Amino acid sequence: MRVTIKDIANMSGVSVATASMALNDRPGINKDTKKKVLEVANKLHYRPNHSARSLITKKSGCIGLIVTSIRNPFFSKLVDVFNKEVEAMGYSLLLGITNDKIKLEKKYIDLFIERNVEGLIIVPTIEKSPDLTQLYMLKSMHIPFVFCTTAYYGLKADVVMTDLMEGEYQMVKYLIEKGKRNIYFVTCDQSLMLSSLRLDGFKKAHADAGLSFSNDQIIETVPDYDHGYKTGIELSKLKPDAVVAINDFLAWGITKAFKDCEISIPQDVSVAGYDDLLYSSLFEPALTTVKQPITQICKKTLEVLVKNIEDDTQEAKTYYISPKMMVRDST
Repeated sequence: MRVTIKDIANMSGVSVATASMALNDRPGINKDTKKKVLEVANKLHYRPNHSARSLITKKSGCIGLIVTSIRNPFFSKLVDVFNKEVEAMGYSLLLGITNDKIKLEKKYIDLFIERNVEGLIIVPTIEKSPDLTQLYMLKSMHIPFVFCTTAYYGLKADVVMTDLMEGEYQMVKYLIEKGKRNIYFVTCDQSLMLSSLRLDGFKKAHADAGLSFSNDQIIETVPDYDHGYKTGIELSKLKPDAVVAINDFLAWGITKAFKDCEISIPQDVSVAGYDDLLYSSLFEPALTTVKQPITQICKKTLEVLVKNIEDDTQEAKTYYISPKMMVRDST
């Protein structure tokens, strides 16, 4: 039986990605670790099928990345980290931006298949009841893919994401402990995983505190700055004592609307987001939020994808990255 990189990684006590970097003489790996991996490879008489132009097999040497938008700074940062990590691992990155349209997602998947990508990383769209035919096609063709930050319900595949429910639970619990009772939750379509899991955290925090809430306190909108601003104008008439948005981008818009309506934050109302974008700590007032560790998410996503490239028989799994509360001036 041919010795694989997975065998070498297991015997060396490192990840498949690290073993691949060592075998392909890529930068960014500890010298002692590299020496250990090469010694194990020599001991096992490992020989790659082809020259080490690509990380695992002699294909395109490319990984496809599909994101919904780069207007949201969270996703532009995600792209930046993936690009650096992919290059360090010896791959090239192909990028597709869907603008949250499933038709564009399908278009990029078709394009990446034509380019013979080694695998794909997919950030799902927020379309309601999307047609997932293209993803089932990837499965039938044994082309590895991993969902990043969220996933589509009803399709079994690897997912790397923050524990969205736990992060939202901790945020709402914190606000309740500060005496907030009329808390509004601003989200997108509740049928989506990225929304429903956060909503579960919102509900659990209320239940654990023995508090009830009205469905009127849950507001659906498009999760961007402009819609956050419009929602903030409407919320200013309802006089909540706290508003929790499912991302910082929404929270920024809500905050600006409250300022324009001469509502003081946090004296009149607390505002919280989710993501911990770069500018959230510089915002005025600095935004309380839940940190999604982007670098950690990207590294874990690539690790899982490389494992799938090496061995596509592994059981699909969800990998949760722990969120972290970032308490600042807005609450």
